Amino acid sequence: MKVTKSLLLGLAALSLAACNKDEETQALHNEKNATVSVVVKSEPKMRLGSDQDEAKINKLAVMIYNGEAQEAYKEEKNKAEVENIECSAGTRKLVIVANYGEKNFRGKTLQELLKTTEELAKATQEGKNLIMTCEPISIDLKEGKNAYGWKNKAGYNILSENPLVIKRVNARMEFKTINVEMADGFKTVYNVKLKRVAALIAKKQSNIFGASLVNNDPDYLFGIKTPKGSYTPGKYTEETSLVMECADDNKNKELNGMGFYVLENNSLQHPTILCVEATLVQANGNDLTEDQKKAAKDAGWIDDNCNTYYPVLVNWEQDGYTYTTGKGLNKIERNHKYMVTLKITGPGTNTPEDHKKVANLDVKCEVAEWIVVNQNVVW
Repeated sequence: MKVTKSLLLGLAALSLAACNKDEETQALHNEKNATVSVVVKSEPKMRLGSDQDEAKINKLAVMIYNGEAQEAYKEEKNKAEVENIECSAGTRKLVIVANYGEKNFRGKTLQELLKTTEELAKATQEGKNLIMTCEPISIDLKEGKNAYGWKNKAGYNILSENPLVIKRVNARMEFKTINVEMADGFKTVYNVKLKRVAALIAKKQSNIFGASLVNNDPDYLFGIKTPKGSYTPGKYTEETSLVMECADDNKNKELNGMGFYVLENNSLQHPTILCVEATLVQANGNDLTEDQKKAAKDAGWIDDNCNTYYPVLVNWEQDGYTYTTGKGLNKIERNHKYMVTLKITGPGTNTPEDHKKVANLDVKCEVAEWIVVNQNVVW
C-alpha cells in the first residue's frame, strides 16, 4: 500500500513539473504580436541633504511573465524607460527591477524571481547602488503597441498614464545632529569626545519583493564590536562599511551623511541600532583619574578604555524618544530615511546592545517619503 501511494505521489509530481515545463515552453513559442514600452519613476528624492545618486536609475530591467514563464526580458542603462519589448497579447504580469548590480534575472521563472534576496555589503553603502523594485502587476496587452506610463503616445494602447513607481529596498538611518549638553549633575565633572558612528544589529539579508521584505535569515552585521547584551544576535559578523569616524568637532552642528543604508528589520529581540562611540573624559577634557574610571565602570558607563556608547534603537518606541509625527513603530521599513537628532546629557553605557533603561539620552526622529522619519533622542 505504501509503495503504491509513493508511486502515485511521484507520478503526480512529475505531471505537475511537466505542466510547468509545458507552460514555459508555450510562453516561449507564443507569437510575438505585441510590444510594450514602460516608463518608471523612483520615489521622490529625500529632503535634508539628500544624496542625488539615491534617486538615479543606472540599470533598469523589465520582465513580462505569462504565468510562471518569463516571456520577455529587456534592460537599459541610465534610462527611466524601456521601449518596444516584444511579447504576446493577453493578460500578463509586469515586473521591474532597477540598480541590481551583477544580479541576472534573464530566464528566471516568476517564482525564482520573487525569491531574490539582497545583502548588505560595502557596495550597498553607495547611493547609486540602491536596488529598487515594484511588486508584479497585471496588465492586459493588446495586439500592436502598448505603453505604460505615458499620457500621450500616438498609436499606442495606453495601459496607464502614470509611470510605474519603484521603491528602494534599503532604508537609511543617520544622525542629523549630535548635541552635547551635560546636565547639572554631570557638567562640572564629565565631558565626552566623539569617536565613531556605527550600525549595530543590522540585518544582513532581505527579500526584494513582498509586502514585508524581512525573511528568516538569522545573520546580522555590526560596525564595531561591543560587549554582548540581551539584544545581541547569535549569528553576528563585522562589516567594516558600517562604521565611520566622527570627529569631536562634529558636536553641536548639522551633520551630513553620518549614517548607513540598512535593510528591513522587524525583530523585537534584535532591533537595529545607530550608535555613537565616545570617550568619557573630565569636564576640562583631561583623561579620567583612576578613581573616576573605577566609579564610571562600576556605574556601567565605560569599558576598560573609557569608551562610552550612545545607542539609538531606530524607529523604536521608548522613553526619551520623540517623533515629529506619530510614534516609533519598532521596525525598520524599506524606502524610509530615519533622521536622528541626538542630545547627550551625561555618560552613556558600556553595553549598547543591552535591554535596559538609560537616563542620559534624548532621541528625536522624523519621517517623510523617500519617507523621512525624524527621531529625537536625549541621553
